Amino acid sequence: MYEAYAEAEIFDPRIELKRAKNSIEAYLKRRAKAAWDAKLSLESRMIANLSEEEVNDPMSMNFVRFMSAKGESDMARVYAHNHHGVFTEVNATRIFNFTPNANFYGIATSSISSAVHIPTPVYERNADVLLKIDWSDIDQLYRANREHTRDLAFQMFCSESGFLRYYPAVSWIWDSKPDQLDLFDCRNTEWFINGATLSKNVIIMLDLSGSMLGQRFEIAKQTVEAILETLSDNDFFNILPFSKTAAFLDECAEQAGLLQATMRNKKLLRARLNGLTSEGKAEYEKGLVKAFETLMKVSCLLCYVSLVYQQ
Repeated sequence: MYEAYAEAEIFDPRIELKRAKNSIEAYLKRRAKAAWDAKLSLESRMIANLSEEEVNDPMSMNFVRFMSAKGESDMARVYAHNHHGVFTEVNATRIFNFTPNANFYGIATSSISSAVHIPTPVYERNADVLLKIDWSDIDQLYRANREHTRDLAFQMFCSESGFLRYYPAVSWIWDSKPDQLDLFDCRNTEWFINGATLSKNVIIMLDLSGSMLGQRFEIAKQTVEAILETLSDNDFFNILPFSKTAAFLDECAEQAGLLQATMRNKKLLRARLNGLTSEGKAEYEKGLVKAFETLMKVSCLLCYVSLVYQQ
């Protein structure tokens, strides 16, 4: 009865799957190229060799301005080198004009420049920070990337000095705007940490011999939890309690190997730590053999065995 309104089409799942695969691969290649171009652009630039006086003297041709995410302009406040808190306020020459952007779900953005966020503990007129901010100004490339890939999200660069440059600019979200409280530091974000470190495979060996009763065992558990806090989703781990025997806390890991260090898995093994009791003699050989046999089964660049015990 619907023949007059619709026409049936026959699809080959294999062809459609291949088409979707090619489309996703092409999209990811465009995104990767944007990041690669930004890397090459930064590597081709040199950090200027200027003194602190030159970059902080408003009358100098080398005075460094930047569009502040918090101040929403390039206004600068330069403090004198004394303990009196005297400063010179340099008026803004550019101000962000935020307008709703349909490509960012209606969030108000500005494309005149990238915005620079400097964490609270870092002095924003520090010469080293200013020179790196000036060096990282590749807004022309950010705009070109945006024109080439219209659905491109925020383009961000985090420096080891602490500042974050992102394009397009948006008004900064304070932890408490009335108190001017800002606790954000891009160096503490997961994407920055993951970019600076390699994926790790970690086995934590926990001594469960009789000598670990009482306070020693509590200290050992806290040590294990501290180690778990350093692991991210890119890492894999397991906990190997041992005394007369050695067995992983998670039964599935006996077959699948190490567990991904997700919040869920870390929480699961933390809970199982509370059910352990100390008894018997510590057979280190059995524990070490099992730990290294497990690591030998997985390919990794960074493999660790952490041994938690009390003398």
